[in-house]
Amino acid sequence: MDRLKKSSAATTIAAVLPSLIGVLGMGHFYLNRPLDGIGFLAGGIIISVVGIFQGFNLLAGLFNPLGSPFAGSFSQGFWFGPEGNVFWVSWASVLGIIYLGIFIGNIVSARFWYRKYDTFVEEHAKLPWNHWGILTKEAKEELLKKIF
Repeated sequence: MDRLKKSSAATTIAAVLPSLIGVLGMGHFYLNRPLDGIGFLAGGIIISVVGIFQGFNLLAGLFNPLGSPFAGSFSQGFWFGPEGNVFWVSWASVLGIIYLGIFIGNIVSARFWYRKYDTFVEEHAKLPWNHWGILTKEAKEELLKKIF
């Protein structure tokens, strides 16, 4: 049974440290829940890519208020003028709040699944889900008993 146990500290570290550099979901991979991990990882990558693109647009507006050579038809007016910078800074704030929500959700979810994993292993001395993170029949029945 001890070889099945996972560390609470390792789960938390795997959820927090990589997330600080934009790699979400590593705590889920540690707990053998790769589908959850891929979901968080994809969400973090999408937010990061959009943020990087938005950052280029903000810098183009700051250093070249008349337009950006790579922006095409959007290089004039609202998108890159002074009021466009306010737009991009506001958009950066929205992205930051969304990323913070995903970041916190990643940590809370990893800790939640750690508790489920640890409890099930202690009681049954076997894994609660397969290697894709899908609950076993016995684990599903136990979870339904606790809910209803």
